[in-house]
Amino acid sequence: MNTPDPQIIPPKDAHLSIGVLVAQSPPRTAWGEPQWRPHSVVLGGVSLAPWTELRREDDTTIWYAGEFPIALFVAETVTYRMNLAEPVPSVYVVLRRDPSLPPPGIVVRHVTVSPGEAEAYSVDGEHIVEKVPMPEALMAWLGDYVRAYHVEEVFKKRKRTRIDPNKGFGKGAEGNDYRASFAQKENNG
Repeated sequence: MNTPDPQIIPPKDAHLSIGVLVAQSPPRTAWGEPQWRPHSVVLGGVSLAPWTELRREDDTTIWYAGEFPIALFVAETVTYRMNLAEPVPSVYVVLRRDPSLPPPGIVVRHVTVSPGEAEAYSVDGEHIVEKVPMPEALMAWLGDYVRAYHVEEVFKKRKRTRIDPNKGFGKGAEGNDYRASFAQKENNG
């Protein structure tokens, strides 16, 4: 792995703000709700108010949802490397419907470059988690961070401990003699 240029080493608690574009499509059925999905991300300061309509493409409307931070953590460098190794590195955008909000009733909950973080949001079924292509400049910044802070951990296989089934399992095994408890139940009734 190349050593990073000391001029461009990001700090350990690196943050970067990116703009998120979201696509709104019409409902799939007559009584359904509009479909929302992340469309893309842009780097740099965008001088637009959040939830500004940018353009219409056929029946889809593209909105600028706002600017959101991406925070990097040293403990996540393994997942950042996995992301960068993909054929198309991605930024993961997490959306959530919230009917209590004024229109459009959707909120960007999180933006990350870690597949592990994105997966954590996808398991509850409440969030819309999708990946969008990562801009080249963001790939370079993330690559510099990984080169600067990733430490390869050597896999150590644990030795299995032999278990004597006559002695029980683990601490306090004296109380785990199932044969004795079964015999006691037979004698009592």
